[in-house]
Order: sequence, then C-alpha cells, then structure tokens
Amino acid sequence: MRRGSDMRRDLKVLILVLTLPLILYSIGYAYATVTTSTYVVVVHGTVPAGGQLILEAFANAGDFVTGGGYVASGVTVIQSNPMGWTVGPPPTPPTSWLVNFYNEGASAQSVTACAVCMTPVTVAGIGVPEFASLYMAIALAACVYFALNRIRKPSLK
Repeated sequence: MRRGSDMRRDLKVLILVLTLPLILYSIGYAYATVTTSTYVVVVHGTVPAGGQLILEAFANAGDFVTGGGYVASGVTVIQSNPMGWTVGPPPTPPTSWLVNFYNEGASAQSVTACAVCMTPVTVAGIGVPEFASLYMAIALAACVYFALNRIRKPSLK
C-alpha cells in the first residue's frame, strides 16, 4: 500500500512535468509576437495577349509562406494559393505563393505576384512550431514514469 505522502509527491512531480513544457511553449510564442520575422517577396511579369503566365513568389531557404496575393488589371486570375495547396490545409508549411494569370485581351498586361513570408522563430535552438512535439514527448515520458512507479516493488521494512 502506498502512503499518502508518496502519492502527493507523485502528483507534484506529474504537475511539474506537465506544466513546465507549457510554460516553455508560451515563452516561445510570446517571443515570436514581439520579434518581427516577416517579409514580402514580389515578382513581376507580363502576360502576353491571349496567353497565360504563371508567377511563383518563393520564400528564402528555410522560411515559409503565410499569405500572398497579386496585382493585375485586365487579366483573369485562374489560381492564387500557396504552392501545393488546393483543398484543405497544406501538409507542410508552403514555401511559395503561386498565381496563374490568363489574358483574354489584345495587348500584353503587366502583373505582380507577392508572398508574405516568415522566418521561423527559434528559442534555445527549438523552432516555435516544434514545441508541440516537445510537449508530447515530455507528456509521454511522464506517463511512462508513473507507470513504472506503480509497478515498482514495495520496500521491505
């Protein structure tokens, strides 16, 4: 039989193990809110008369796209979205914004595609998006700790 003080100690350890990652998690996001890490990439092009043009605005290596758009007059925009994202959320952070223009007119038209990009924020070498997986690893470790703690042999007196 376990004593009440042992159970209280286990409960305190559990609370500490599960709340510490949440505190670290919030520090990273708080840091990200005060750190400017966004920029805009702009790509210009000319759509030929009666033709089509695809412009793609790429983020810098290691960064990802959080939004985008276009500037066009006199042309039809067939598609404007993050690269690889047609239905539902993208499986991974997109790294470019794709815009597909079509010009039905008789003269060439200038168009612009742009992407709003973000550099991942890191705190102590861990990127903010990865904090969730860090938290899950610590929560699983806590479950293993308490499972092993329950099956340990009682001490002999």
